[in-house]
Amino acid sequence: MNEFALWLIVALAVINALVLIWLALRKPDDSAANQAEQTRTALQSFLQSSNDKVERELRREITESSRGGRQELVQSFATFQQTVVAQSAE
Repeated sequence: MNEFALWLIVALAVINALVLIWLALRKPDDSAANQAEQTRTALQSFLQSSNDKVERELRREITESSRGGRQELVQSFATFQQTVVAQSAE
């Protein structure tokens, strides 16, 4: 009985090795490749839309920041003008 069990284990090991070799050498499934391509395309479109959103936000922030800077500059010039006019009047 011991010899039979040993041969059975060896036979199962050989079958297991053959199955593993077959799995490693077979062609990949086309449906898996199509699914991977669809996932890649979806990911690219998601990243593109996210990129566009970040770009719009950055432009908006730059516009607001420059608008604020111009307003401060106008106020400073107005104050300077008032000071110069006040000194001229004296």
